[in-house]
Amino acid sequence: MSASDERILVLAPRGRDGDVATRVLAAGGLEALACLDLAALCARLDEGAGGVLLTEEALTVDGLDRFLDWIDRQPIWSDLPVVVLASKRVGPRPGRAAEILDHLGNVILLERPINAETLLSAARSAIRGRRRQYQARTMLEAEERAATDLRHLNETLEQRVAERTAERDRMWRLSSDLMDVCNIEGRLLAVNHAWTAMLGWTEPELLALNFLDLVHPDDIAPTLAEMRKLEDGAMTLRFENRFRSRDGAYRQISWTASPEAGNFYAIGRDITEQRATEDALRQSQKMEAIGQLTGGIAHDFNNMLAGVVGSLDLMRRRIAANEMERVPRYLDAAMTSAQRAAGLTARLLAFGRRQSLDLKATDVNGVVAGLEELMRRTLGENVLVETRLAPDLWPSRTDANQLESAMLNLAINARDAMPEGGRLTVATRNRTFGATEARQLEGLAPGDYIQIDVADTGIGMSAQTLKKVFEPFFTTKPVGQGTGLGLSMIYGFAKQSNGHVTVKSREGEGTVMSLVLPRFAEPAEAIEDGEDMQAPKGDGETVLVVEDEALVRMLVVDVLEDLGYRAIEAASADEAIPYLKGDGRIDLLMTDVGLPGMNGRQLAEVARSVRPELKILFVTGYAEKAAVRGDFLGDRMDIVTKPFVFESLATKIREMIEGDASAA
Repeated sequence: MSASDERILVLAPRGRDGDVATRVLAAGGLEALACLDLAALCARLDEGAGGVLLTEEALTVDGLDRFLDWIDRQPIWSDLPVVVLASKRVGPRPGRAAEILDHLGNVILLERPINAETLLSAARSAIRGRRRQYQARTMLEAEERAATDLRHLNETLEQRVAERTAERDRMWRLSSDLMDVCNIEGRLLAVNHAWTAMLGWTEPELLALNFLDLVHPDDIAPTLAEMRKLEDGAMTLRFENRFRSRDGAYRQISWTASPEAGNFYAIGRDITEQRATEDALRQSQKMEAIGQLTGGIAHDFNNMLAGVVGSLDLMRRRIAANEMERVPRYLDAAMTSAQRAAGLTARLLAFGRRQSLDLKATDVNGVVAGLEELMRRTLGENVLVETRLAPDLWPSRTDANQLESAMLNLAINARDAMPEGGRLTVATRNRTFGATEARQLEGLAPGDYIQIDVADTGIGMSAQTLKKVFEPFFTTKPVGQGTGLGLSMIYGFAKQSNGHVTVKSREGEGTVMSLVLPRFAEPAEAIEDGEDMQAPKGDGETVLVVEDEALVRMLVVDVLEDLGYRAIEAASADEAIPYLKGDGRIDLLMTDVGLPGMNGRQLAEVARSVRPELKILFVTGYAEKAAVRGDFLGDRMDIVTKPFVFESLATKIREMIEGDASAA
């Protein structure tokens, strides 16, 4: 309510009581505005200049008669408070005057003589009435607006609910994905048409059964586990299982589900064709990798066999002609080629994580320090070799020999990446990987590790090369200058050691290869420099040799006899068992792991059943995981890997016979 709504409009011709009333009101702190005639009054009201009317009774019949007509045309002023100054009468008022005053309704009648206080009191009372009228009208208008808004909101809400319901119903009917509502027991409460289109079951059939009746038997346990998670309030995202269709075939379904009010709301997408396509792609990639692998192996082995076969052929010719002076040279050439073939096989086994690793506590700083001088000689004078070894480095659980081979491979790769020379830095440090970091390294288990960083200042690698750097037979070197197995061997060695290897590189900025190996809780063994080995002699002890490869068996037997042992040979477990069950002396059983029929480990069990204290040495060229220093080996058992240097084999046999070998 504005100030103008409390202004008093005084309607009186000039010179009458209106002038006096105006002055009295003003003196009393009320704002009054004089209007000399009805036209002026109506104009003021139209302008919103006042909210209370003060007039003389003498004007009500002739002047207010016209004002009444104006009020009828302007309903907004029908509740205008009116103060009428009237002369004192004895009889009733003129009929028309009373009619007009009654029509106005909100009228205060003051009879003369009128004093100032009475006039002010009446005027203030009219203003208070005007306020109450305004408040009541405002509240009524607000209520009417609120009611209108509420009606509009309800109408809009109903319309929106109807639209959303229609959209949901359309999606439910038209979606090609399975949609359903089921309870916590797995009983379907509602299904969409896609169930029939995809699986062939009708809606009544589906609602009459538990959906677990359609789940593949192998998938029921994980499905029940997922339902328990939903029951606990978790949401399902991309959970896969197989559902049986009416024709008996199974469809692979990927589910998204959410719990609500004791029920599960789920959407399932058919990914059968997608999984088939992915499997076909993986198979194609696998066959391509196998083709690349076998092609590379054939190429490299042919080169090496050419050196062996050619050297042996020339030796035979020279010996037949009694020209012995060149025979040692051919012997060296044949041995070099054979050793290269053995190295290639070792790298293949490392890549396939099938090599036999001697995992034990290893002083990694000692390995690096022991290789430092060899790396300096190998890399040449134009490559500066630096080592930064952590003084508090933990021992690592790894194979020291394989670690040495991996370090040399990394150093040689770094040298080749620095044709103009540069700096090679080998640094060691302790690392602890949390769950998040470990997941980023292809599922590495969280825990403590030793990290070896081999950094060069060479030409670096492109992003495309980085993607293939660990692939077998991938190499950036010219043809004939690399097999492409070095980094793949390191990768296999790291993974088989329960570690990891990463590479960071950019073209023109060098490369950092990081080898991560697990920490060993016990003190590391010292790494000693290798010395020339002499084959220790035997003292007539008996060794039972079980080997299905006749050539290998012949060579082992000949070596053992040359060293003073008595050798018994058998081509299979069946041939060896009679010797084991007999009364003859046997000091050591030396058996290949991969025998036809009963394998070497099974033969060892038979041997121990009749000779509990018998020492057993396994020989393998293809070590399965179980044969890699785990539960495979028991007390007084050990293992060596083909191909082996006969001096090393003789040393291992002597150690076992003399009782130095113990449970691994």
